[in-house]
Amino acid sequence: LIRRNWQYEVPLYMTVVFDWILFFIAMDIFANWEWNSTTFLQGAGFLIVYSNFNSAQFAVAHEIMHKPGVRRIIGKK
Repeated sequence: LIRRNWQYEVPLYMTVVFDWILFFIAMDIFANWEWNSTTFLQGAGFLIVYSNFNSAQFAVAHEIMHKPGVRRIIGKK
């Protein structure tokens, strides 16, 4: 798996792009959110789901750092 295989790289890069898109969508939602007693549980649920998704991104970032092309981009040999 150390070789450059696009079957492994493309899903990882797509996940990173999707994560950034979701980040800006989530920030827009929270910036315009009206917190009151009826929307508190909805906001808490959204925050739990979003934080769980971002905690899974740690594994994706870890795998990307093992790819040879990415290591050249960030300056490691």
